[in-house]
Amino acid sequence: MNKQDGMAEVAVKRWALVLSPTSNGVFPDQEPIVIAIGDDNFRLEAGALRVKGRVFRYKAPRRPALVRGVRSMTLRKQGDGSYLVNFTVKGVQLFELQRSAPICLPTAFIIGDDDGFTGVKFNSPGAPFRFSRRVIVGEGTCVAPEWPWA
Repeated sequence: MNKQDGMAEVAVKRWALVLSPTSNGVFPDQEPIVIAIGDDNFRLEAGALRVKGRVFRYKAPRRPALVRGVRSMTLRKQGDGSYLVNFTVKGVQLFELQRSAPICLPTAFIIGDDDGFTGVKFNSPGAPFRFSRRVIVGEGTCVAPEWPWA
């Protein structure tokens, strides 16, 4: 995280996406995907992910250098119908973390018309006595104060 402006690159590993029993299914290679963290939204248009078997992948081009957006994403369909999700987004505003760590931010992962909402805890190692550039994501869920997309 950049200490001057609070912009961070957030990497999420091994996040489980379990579809609702009423879902008509997700098609990550054919539907738009939105990652929302606090007031920040990161969107991949339909067709951005490439499919190979049960794995869907996206990687941002190296040039021009990515300032803000989805750097990479992998969705792996599991045998039970759930998805294992990994993604990295750049340009998440976490300035508030410097004032009051930990913070709980509303977070959403949306594929087409299927969505998952949760509160996610963001923390800084050593807080509150010392602030680090590293950010710890998801030491358990939390109740987000508000849903800016509702």
